[in-house]
Amino acid sequence: MQHPAESSANIFRRQQSIHGGPVTCATIRFPPPEFADFSAAQNETTKKREYDRLKANARIVMSRSGWIESHPLCTSVPCVNDQSTGGTDVHKALAFGNSQDVAFEAVSGMIYPSSSATLSYSNEDNDKRQIHETLSSEISVIAYGGRRLSFLAGGCLWNRCNSDGVSTDEFIHIPIVKHGPTTDTSKCSPYLEVSDWIHSASLLDIYWNCSPGKQSNGDETNAFVLALGTVNNNCEIWGLRSASIQTERNTQRMALEATKLQCITCEVRCMTYSLSFHGWNDKALQSNDDLPSLVAASGTVFGEIVVWGVVNEAKHEGSLKRLVRRWLSRDCSQETATSRLHAAPSFRLKGHHGSVFSVKFGPSGEIASTSDDRTVRLWSLSSLSDGKTCNRPITAREILDLQSTHTYILVWTGWGHTARVWDVSFASCEKDKSTLIITSGEDGVARVWSPYVNEKEIRGPLRGHRGESVWTVDICEGITITGGNDGSVKLFDLERRLADGPKTCTVPLAESILDTDSKKPQESTDTQNSTKKKKRKKTKAKGQMIGMQFYKNNDERKLLVACRDGLLLSFDIARNTWTTLNSWSENLTTFTSGESVDVDPSLGTCVAIHPSGNRVIVGTSDGSLISSELSDNCNQAANHVRNMLFNIINNIPVKSISWMGINQLLVFHARGVIILQFRDNKPESIHVLRLETSGIPMTFAYDGDGHDLYIGDSRGHLACFNVDHSLSIPCNSSNSDLIGRPPDDILARAHAKEHITDVALNSYGGVFSVGNDGCITQCRKDISGKLHKVFTIPVANVTGLHNIWLAADGKLVVGGYYGNDFVLIDVASGYELVRIETGGRQRRQELLVSPHNLGAFLPTSYAMAICTGENSIELHSQGISERSSLCYSPSVGCTLHAETINQLCWIKCKDCCRCSFILSGSNDCTVKLSKYKNNHFVSIKELPPHESCVRGVCASSHPASESTLLVSCGGKLSIEFYLLSGKSCNNDDSIDVSFLCSYRTLGQSSIDHRMNAVNAIPLHKSASTSHLVVAADSDGDLHVVVVLETALPRGTTIGKVLKGNGRPILCLDIVTCIGLVLVVTGNTAGEIVIWDLSAYCDDCSDNDWNTDVCLDPLLTTDAHSSGVNDLSVTIRTTSESQSDLVCCSVGDDQSLTAQLLTLTCIDDKVHITRKQTGQTQRCGSPLKAVDVSHDKMPSFCLIYTAGHGEFMTLWRLDFQTFAIKYLTSSSLGIDGSCIDTIRTRDLCGFEQTLIAVGGEGIEVQSVNHSAIEAAQKLQDANYLLITAGAGFSADSGLSTYESAPAEYKEMCDPSQLLVNACHFQRFWLNFTRCYRQTKPHGGYDLIDRWCSGGLLKNLVRDIMSSWWIYTSNIDGHFRRFGSFPDVVCEIHGNADEYICSCRTGYSDGQARIGENWREWNEMALKLCRQSKERVSEDDLDLMLIGSQTDTLKCKECQLPLRPSVLMFNDTDETILKGIAIQRDRYQSWERHVEEAITYNKSKLVILELGCGVNVPAVRQESEEVLLDCTGIIESQTDDAKGSVCLIRINPKNAELNDLGRPCESISIQANAKNALEEIDFWLRNMLN
Repeated sequence: MQHPAESSANIFRRQQSIHGGPVTCATIRFPPPEFADFSAAQNETTKKREYDRLKANARIVMSRSGWIESHPLCTSVPCVNDQSTGGTDVHKALAFGNSQDVAFEAVSGMIYPSSSATLSYSNEDNDKRQIHETLSSEISVIAYGGRRLSFLAGGCLWNRCNSDGVSTDEFIHIPIVKHGPTTDTSKCSPYLEVSDWIHSASLLDIYWNCSPGKQSNGDETNAFVLALGTVNNNCEIWGLRSASIQTERNTQRMALEATKLQCITCEVRCMTYSLSFHGWNDKALQSNDDLPSLVAASGTVFGEIVVWGVVNEAKHEGSLKRLVRRWLSRDCSQETATSRLHAAPSFRLKGHHGSVFSVKFGPSGEIASTSDDRTVRLWSLSSLSDGKTCNRPITAREILDLQSTHTYILVWTGWGHTARVWDVSFASCEKDKSTLIITSGEDGVARVWSPYVNEKEIRGPLRGHRGESVWTVDICEGITITGGNDGSVKLFDLERRLADGPKTCTVPLAESILDTDSKKPQESTDTQNSTKKKKRKKTKAKGQMIGMQFYKNNDERKLLVACRDGLLLSFDIARNTWTTLNSWSENLTTFTSGESVDVDPSLGTCVAIHPSGNRVIVGTSDGSLISSELSDNCNQAANHVRNMLFNIINNIPVKSISWMGINQLLVFHARGVIILQFRDNKPESIHVLRLETSGIPMTFAYDGDGHDLYIGDSRGHLACFNVDHSLSIPCNSSNSDLIGRPPDDILARAHAKEHITDVALNSYGGVFSVGNDGCITQCRKDISGKLHKVFTIPVANVTGLHNIWLAADGKLVVGGYYGNDFVLIDVASGYELVRIETGGRQRRQELLVSPHNLGAFLPTSYAMAICTGENSIELHSQGISERSSLCYSPSVGCTLHAETINQLCWIKCKDCCRCSFILSGSNDCTVKLSKYKNNHFVSIKELPPHESCVRGVCASSHPASESTLLVSCGGKLSIEFYLLSGKSCNNDDSIDVSFLCSYRTLGQSSIDHRMNAVNAIPLHKSASTSHLVVAADSDGDLHVVVVLETALPRGTTIGKVLKGNGRPILCLDIVTCIGLVLVVTGNTAGEIVIWDLSAYCDDCSDNDWNTDVCLDPLLTTDAHSSGVNDLSVTIRTTSESQSDLVCCSVGDDQSLTAQLLTLTCIDDKVHITRKQTGQTQRCGSPLKAVDVSHDKMPSFCLIYTAGHGEFMTLWRLDFQTFAIKYLTSSSLGIDGSCIDTIRTRDLCGFEQTLIAVGGEGIEVQSVNHSAIEAAQKLQDANYLLITAGAGFSADSGLSTYESAPAEYKEMCDPSQLLVNACHFQRFWLNFTRCYRQTKPHGGYDLIDRWCSGGLLKNLVRDIMSSWWIYTSNIDGHFRRFGSFPDVVCEIHGNADEYICSCRTGYSDGQARIGENWREWNEMALKLCRQSKERVSEDDLDLMLIGSQTDTLKCKECQLPLRPSVLMFNDTDETILKGIAIQRDRYQSWERHVEEAITYNKSKLVILELGCGVNVPAVRQESEEVLLDCTGIIESQTDDAKGSVCLIRINPKNAELNDLGRPCESISIQANAKNALEEIDFWLRNMLN
């Protein structure tokens, strides 16, 4: 087999960065000092405004696998002084180049020379900020991973523009040149490869003039030095300086020349897991300075940390500085010999009990380390004499100098992580300036520590990732950023999380209502016969507050407290003050009679404030409601504020009350709900609703459009009532036994038997509820009014849910409890927005959350009041009384799976050819549905998780249905069925999926007994829209289920179990042919087994389906020496009773095999035989996935495979020889565990094949299917017309008319000869030299080999050529190839040829009119017969280098020569006649081809290359020939006809407009060179 690296074809196109996958690096970068403007900052306010502006323009830089991404910190939110932020685009690039045939390398670290890590410079004076334009400031990112190091510009990271003027918005790789500049781009590399794996890097800029006797000049600073810490405890020092290379377009491009200067080896030789530098940060080396010291701390596999001097010029006597000077002053052709040194360890720190995964230096020289032992440790320099530790900033030089008087001691150990700790970062607490440490680990959280203040972590863990591991953590200007295994980056506002704790306020209650019983001393009884005290019965303290609620008054948020002494109190959150409003229990009059009554205030049970904030309703335990107006002054209001009492339900306690709009009040009691309508402040009962469940009503949601009221109770039931006024039943308060209307429908056990605590509705008719079971349940109401459960999803990291909000963009945010802590969680990303310590969930609590952009931006505005005692309230709030100056998204990147994806499948959208879905299942027990539209993932839907890992997923679309069946399977033999609505394609933010049913077997199944694979097909013969689903388990059995596209009331379905041979089945596929349904399985023994399940394709309506059946397979054949990991089957039907089945499989034996099986059906009996076995292809690593392209090819099929080698490989299976041929490979950023393909269209409507490979994330690549079709057309062609425009020359680096300088358009006029003949001639001679020196790109050679090399075997070989060139290009490049000199029609001439200009002044034999032309024609005494001639190289040198007044002249008439190019307003007969001769020969060939199409049924292909719409002459010629030949074909009456096809290749305008009649065409949107290479690949490897 050919090695992947040997393949040169680049037919795979990467669609975007990996979807999901581990985030290995993440940080926030800020504008450098030169972008700051503090000159106008006269006070702290303006200074803060400029600081906020800089912070809002920050960028998030992250790496996922081998990709680097740059995201804006603030997106489109105008959050800083009403000014929108800077660049909001997202930029992505492969860190180490875009080569398809070089293995991926994950990024392990990055440094960012052009941006700033902090905004600390904002505190400096303007005159103290030193701004230097350095070489490194032209570099945005230096990324390293493995042994590779790459340099990138762009990404909106404020790097200085390159010398070639290329825009720096997109990431651009800076080429690397080793040992001297070069103009040969083949000697350049997109990355630098070093001798060992890189742990860390540190950069040092150089500011000096290396020439003796000269002063330092900032303009000459064009170098920097890099220190690279490697795995084997070495450090390599590399010098890099600017170089220049010539691109394919003959332009100069910036490059870097890299030279290895020194290698320092630590004497402690061991393998290291981490390394950190200290000493070169933000430093620059001046010409007269000593080289700054550099210290490294290495974390070893033995739990030891080694601190050693990498650069110690005092000890090494300036050796590195001399090397740097010699390197900078040497000639470019010389090489600097690498110096090698050894360094003894300065300190050795022992204490960890496992491998050290991360070490970081702090500002005072302290070292923080994390380890396999689940700890984070802090080490500090301590004096050997007095034991004092250093608490000041310390340099690397001081660390090395102190090794004789100081030592590192362990000052603190942090325990809290429950698994390995991966990363650590230092921060500073803004409040007390203390040192903070942030760590991240395998337990999926980041933790904040204050080692000098508290031994334990502070403020709880930072939760936000759905995966197990959080790989990286950093702190940037008060924002903590983490990157996890789930493919996302999370941001946490650390300053707000560490802000002052909650306010504790005492409610001013009256003394008379204090619980005097609680003040009495408790007596204890002792007896002489017993030494034990009697246990005192605990009495529950009686609360003195009957309710709390937040409300708004005068645009200020306040907290209303209703007390048992009858008072209404208001707490101002901003001012921290109490105000007594009035008394709700005094001045009472009844609603019916107006009489004054007295009410015991201790009977109050609940309170509700009117939405206007001017009235409050209090409910009592005797069934009464009291309405009270709110007033700000109790003394003034007591005399005239009248409270109104009305009895609703006698002697039945009011549990809770809530306003539904501004006029309706819901009254909850133990048996149901009463709805009151207020008219003129007078209540009227309009609905009495009886729940008819065993639970108590708890919460509600109201649909105002449909008048549907949804009520959840304490037993997990959800009831639905239609509360239209026409259905109202009034309440009779005198009847204690309330008779109400029963619910229209009840969804039983929506939350098992737990309380339903909140209900919310979305705009699509979905009903979402949460409960104490910690789950979100979605249901919907059908047309008949019945409630159906869609799905139930548990929320991680909560033990019970209490609230739910639906954001405008469809996001779900829930509030619940984790122990006694209340948390707000964004469900989609798993991000923990808020965490509040409540002290106990049974305490009376009131929550206020601002719904605006909830979960979309930080900080989150909230307030929570907790009753902590009889008369004390603890108030937690954020953003309620103040406006944040900066808002940013808490999550960046799509949260996909946290572990390896075991299976995925494409789902084609029936309504949109550019929209598809990917269903995926993972080891993390989750199932995700991702929408893929216009080559991007736009949204993700999470389906309910399984109890164990998800092993298989599949989808099935029935032609009679707009929906799609989704299936997932996993542990405990579980299979789940869902229905994807066809409407999901139309809305990017919403994916509509509903639950159908589950499949369970009889009896208990262990967690290890699992379904390994599943597949499904639609049943076309069924009367209903049903599907056959077949799953295979770890016992070797098949589970057969027929599923309808309607939800089952019982929620479960049944099926048949077909007993196998006991070998676990790993994969299966289903095919239909000759009326049979065949299931092909692969097991752990390497066998492929085929079953006929045609008899089981009926609706599962009978109970006998749930039985075990013994069924003999049709065939068992050996395929692999170990397990069959995956297989894919395609069918070649040869007749109605016989079919050829092609089965391709892969296994752990690193092989790909193919088998040809013949199926025959005789007398209703099926016979299958193995006809042929293809040659087994061996690979370098185990193969895990295979997919056979189902495109109908007559003689072959394409096979895609993926595996542990991080390559996707394309194979060709020839049907005649049944041989497997390697075609090409493409590198992946993941281990391929599964693969699937789909045929779709790209953004421009052109066909493509999308290949999705799953592993730790999903990577999508595409193959341009138009190139395959073009190759097929070219292979069948008898004649070939090649039409080439300016774009074809542009691929060689030549300028087009649009991109040419302005002078070009001026000089494209022969009248310029009259103005300045010398200048005119020199201008065109320069172009002639450029055309000659430019090497034609590889596309010319490909076409030459197609024509004369015999690759196109069907080209007619007769007296006339089989091909012709029609071009507007004047470069003459076609003439350099043997196939084209005599068959080219250059409609604009050839700039490589020159003619006499004597005929330039004539038009149709008549002299041109004008004084200038008259003088010119007088110089031309006679019209010479000088033919075209080619200017020699010597004459070119003479003219372009010699005198500025010399001209090349005609040998006969001594007039200046002019290029043989047709210009604007050109009437030169010599040029026109030459072009006419070529055109006549071309038209003669065209007539010959038309005759061949007419009489010989020949096939013509028009290959159009780079013909644009601005100068459309050649484009129009292609269309005219296409129309003429199409008309000839349409006029033919024979069955056998000729054909004509236009293959249009253009990077911008590849489409074919309506020509008035249907014409055959193929559009390829790409530059001509790349498209021709793709077509050539298919011609060589697939069709021949």
